[in-house]
Amino acid sequence: MRHLEKALSLAEKQGRVSLSSAISSVIGRLYFQQQRIGDAAQYYEKSIQDIESFRGLIDNENRRQAYFEEGLGAYIGMIQLRHAEDRFTDAFNYNERSRSRVFLDLLGTRVRLSKEKADLADEERRLQRLVAEMKAQVDVEGGTTLVSIEAKRSLSAAERTYRSFLTRVRERDREQASLRTVEPLTASQVQKLLDPGQTLVEYFTTESEVFVWVVERKFLSSRRLALRKSDLLKQIKLLREQISNIGGLET
Repeated sequence: MRHLEKALSLAEKQGRVSLSSAISSVIGRLYFQQQRIGDAAQYYEKSIQDIESFRGLIDNENRRQAYFEEGLGAYIGMIQLRHAEDRFTDAFNYNERSRSRVFLDLLGTRVRLSKEKADLADEERRLQRLVAEMKAQVDVEGGTTLVSIEAKRSLSAAERTYRSFLTRVRERDREQASLRTVEPLTASQVQKLLDPGQTLVEYFTTESEVFVWVVERKFLSSRRLALRKSDLLKQIKLLREQISNIGGLET
């Protein structure tokens, strides 16, 4: 653990956000295995924050999706952790955060600021080019020389400038900003949207288990099912075949 924390500190000093996120997720998982819940939550949350800040700087759709998929373990860990504590509402909220990121990765990179906001569009392109140039410079320099350290500082500064830009976009146009940053619904917000008598069933799947939430206007409960994703897919396929056969008999 000591070596991982040293590696995390070094990654943070070098401004390597993606590496910092990955190490934080590993530390979180190890603490969770040791039942050190508070420490595990702290590192999982740090990993998630790194993921959500860095993904907005990736302008290539495939790279953005791949980056999120690599970091999904932190979301899974937080959902498992909060569910184990019977904090079902918190687990639901992290599920919503992960789902929101997947949706934006499919949509956000395909949308640009409108022509009516040409000044913001020009600034967005300039900042994206700057971040890309700084990343390329860091990759070329590598190591811990004075030149490489300066390059990493420049990259961190460029990323901070881009995050400030996103804040300004949010203030001027929330619709456009929503395609770059995410403010997912919380459980309480979802409940307020439900009419009396309405029920929302939401689920989150991992390779070895399924988490299910049942949400009503004044009620939320959750269950963890020890069901592998491969077995779930087989059951869904079987159900679809049975439904199809019923339709065939009726005709």
